[in-house]
Amino acid sequence: MDLFSIQVNEDKLHPNFLNVSNDPDLVKVLSSWAMGFQDRDHKFVKEFQATFNTSFWELYLHACFSNIGFKIDYTYSSPDLLLKLESKS
Repeated sequence: MDLFSIQVNEDKLHPNFLNVSNDPDLVKVLSSWAMGFQDRDHKFVKEFQATFNTSFWELYLHACFSNIGFKIDYTYSSPDLLLKLESKS
């Protein structure tokens, strides 16, 4: 998923998205957060670019939970993130 290929009209781009997209280090970090993220309704990138904040936090939580060892189950329509902890026995 390419968060930074523009999919909305320029006049609709959120100021926070514009700020992030102008910083190569932040682009790299947020792109890494998106690895493994599933865009089930195929509108995440547009929302990330146009409204930003909610999508940003969804990406952040995805990255945090993934990094601490939770599996994210995307088979349900809601909630956005259903977490499963794999037992290490």
